[in-house]
Amino acid sequence: ISLPTCWPPPRVQLHVVTLQRLTLFQLPAREEDRPDVRGHANDSNQYVKELSYNPPKVGRGLVFDPTLSVELHAIGGFNCVSFSLPPSVGTTRQLIRSATSNGRDATFTQKVHCVAAEPKETVLRLTVIDEDFGREAAYETVVLGVLREGYRVFHLRNMQGTRIESCSLLAHVSLSKQINAWVGEQDLVETIHKQKETITKQSRNLEAYKQKIRQLEALHAGTVYNPGSSDEDGAGEGNCDADNDSPPDNNTPDNDTPNNDFPDKEFIDINDGPTRPQQSSASD
Repeated sequence: ISLPTCWPPPRVQLHVVTLQRLTLFQLPAREEDRPDVRGHANDSNQYVKELSYNPPKVGRGLVFDPTLSVELHAIGGFNCVSFSLPPSVGTTRQLIRSATSNGRDATFTQKVHCVAAEPKETVLRLTVIDEDFGREAAYETVVLGVLREGYRVFHLRNMQGTRIESCSLLAHVSLSKQINAWVGEQDLVETIHKQKETITKQSRNLEAYKQKIRQLEALHAGTVYNPGSSDEDGAGEGNCDADNDSPPDNNTPDNDTPNNDFPDKEFIDINDGPTRPQQSSASD
């Protein structure tokens, strides 16, 4: 029995969809609803309207300066959204600020590249964002692999999924290929994970060694400054001082008194050799 093939397989080349000259038309203002319920395709929206759209409102809502979000959602394989090629980061979402806008229509001059290893299993989502209120105003989704080159129109929807009347996004689409610099990235991720585990383990070992060093330093400090040891050392030093500073013998003449600064017998015998006959005559 053969094992199942691993999916997705490593891809040497990546599929690139470049969007540029993006133009937004007839964006609804805040608190304005313009659901497009015309045609037989929208008959299902008439049954439970609350699930599809809010009742149409005729009013003068506040317009806003829109921001366009370009993002990818992939079932598998590498994917990213980048402003340059080759992509330097693996982020799957980028924001584009409008170059000109009157609240209803807006243009976006920034070129954006959508890169995917499995384009037919990757969904492109274009979202118009009201950043001042932190809300999404409109969106549209499409499978990345079905886009063709040329100018394409994305009919935008409200956040309940119903198309907005006369609201669309025009974009120029171009296709290209990009060498996959992330081939074998799974092995790299596993290596990085192992290195992180090793670093964590070594950090714990270092902390244990530091604690042991502190204990040894404390033990050493207690031994050096032990009162009992100090007394014994002091007594020993006192005895040495007493031996070195002992008074001369009164029975010995002053001129024959050995130098206490040099108590070594051999040293005295060598340097004081000529005086020894005088000691013999004195004893006679």
